[in-house]
Order: sequence, then structure tokens, then C-alpha cells
Amino acid sequence: MKEQTKEILLTKNNQPIKEICYQDMYLLNDTFDQIQSWTETLSVLNNFFLAIEPFR
Repeated sequence: MKEQTKEILLTKNNQPIKEICYQDMYLLNDTFDQIQSWTETLSVLNNFFLAIEPFR
């Protein structure tokens, strides 16, 4: 069998970079989906409030 070696990546402060597990990637993808679902709603709200002229 071949021996596997792990290369450890370090930050500028010589701190090891945490490995990203599948669960973290799944959670991130879910978060992106939630944010994406709000873009149309926020655009409609933004256009609504931009269309209102200030009371004079």
C-alpha cells in the first residue's frame, strides 16, 4: 500500500487552516440558497421605497 501524507497549509501567522468537511459545505450551500431566495423580494421592496417621494 502507498503511504498517504497530508500536507498542512498554514496561514500568514503559521496557524493551520481548518479542513472543511462535507457538512460545512452543505450548510454553506443551504445558506447561499436562503440568501438567493431573498434577492427578488428585496429588489421589489427596494423599488417600492425608491418610488415613494418624500412628503413635502
